[in-house]
Amino acid sequence: MTASISPAAILNFVRGTGTAAGSGDRLREVYRLSDGLGDTAMRSTLMEAMRSWLRVEKPPRRNTAQRRFCEPFEELLCGPVGRQRQPFQIPRPVVAPLWDMILREAGVDEPADAESCHGALRAALDRAKADPAFARKQARAHPDFWEIAAEIDCAIQVREPVLAMRRLLAGAVPDRPDPAVVATLGRIVSELGDQDRRKADLFLMLLARHPETGRSALDLIDALARRPGAAIPAGTLETVYASAIGDLHAGAKAAFDGSPGTADLNKALDRIEPAAHHLTGLKASAGGRLPRNAARLQRLEAELHDLLNDRFLGEVAARTDEHARVLADLGAGGNAGPAPDRRAFGQALSALARSRQMFKALGRLDAYRREVETVQAQVSRDLGSLADRAATADAGTRRSALEATVTTVHALERICPGEALMPLLADGFSKLGADGTGDLMIDLIRHMNPAPGPATR
Repeated sequence: MTASISPAAILNFVRGTGTAAGSGDRLREVYRLSDGLGDTAMRSTLMEAMRSWLRVEKPPRRNTAQRRFCEPFEELLCGPVGRQRQPFQIPRPVVAPLWDMILREAGVDEPADAESCHGALRAALDRAKADPAFARKQARAHPDFWEIAAEIDCAIQVREPVLAMRRLLAGAVPDRPDPAVVATLGRIVSELGDQDRRKADLFLMLLARHPETGRSALDLIDALARRPGAAIPAGTLETVYASAIGDLHAGAKAAFDGSPGTADLNKALDRIEPAAHHLTGLKASAGGRLPRNAARLQRLEAELHDLLNDRFLGEVAARTDEHARVLADLGAGGNAGPAPDRRAFGQALSALARSRQMFKALGRLDAYRREVETVQAQVSRDLGSLADRAATADAGTRRSALEATVTTVHALERICPGEALMPLLADGFSKLGADGTGDLMIDLIRHMNPAPGPATR
């Protein structure tokens, strides 16, 4: 019965109650049911279509035999690709038919361990060489089905040396590769290369693509490539660097994957900063040595510039404008608005301050400075208007306005020197809280921290 329903109809039903992000329980349930569909094509189609939604709604992963089987090549998984598949790209839609083939070869519903899975895969590879009809039938899943299966077989074979190197890289200092670890990497690459050149290539690819140790691995690979007599062919370096650039490009693009005004700026920087930091090292290592990668690096650098100028600084400007509206409402006698509105401005300036080194690394420090000057000038005008409007208001409004002035100036301290902000504080306090006598700072502290009332028994 299920097979008669089209994937499009099921997906439309899932989205029928609104956005995917707003239907988490339904999405999790449909994803769970889709994972158990007997129809391989429909299962692949549904789960791949929902994958973009699951970046937000991620149901708990089950520790299944299939998931354990995928662990050695998890970093190589990607979305659907056609006949232009690059080496060591493993499309997720291919995993389900490949897993079904393994189960048939093993003759069980679920293999007992990873070794059984690998044995069934090797048996299928051997059978494909001897049985053209079997090979053609399986290749319907993807034109490169058997090349992908061979790469998975290779990834499983290099699993132990990959894990050993990741343990060594776990405590590595960026940009300072340990000579002993470089020597270890060279020895492993040489040994694997003697067995099969593809093993050495895949070993390096799995190291470079790991999210936690990839940067340190690229440092090591670069250091090894510069050693006299290094056993890393130019073709291998081309593939490894191109993959690293592609990963950084995808991460940067996903940083602002949402509607304007909704981005978490610090989380966005978590994605962009590694790309900007890697860019310098990649330009030094991959750009000069491998011309084709130089063009990719230029495109990545241009995209980072666009993201920072258009989206990041645009989001900071939007938060500043929203803060201006909050202050305007407060000066008109309203309340200070919801707490998130007040916090958003401080978080935006915190992210802006954090971004300074990244703008500098990309040669765009001038853009950062212009934004700081723009924010400071706008907020200065907003605070001046707030003080003027609230000066004749009731005592409660004046106190709220002064508190907003203090918290706003405190947020500006992240990007502006303190001496440039004291006039704003003095002007606000003189109009909203002082009687014109005494010490400004002492009066301000007293005003912001009124003495408790008389004790009661």
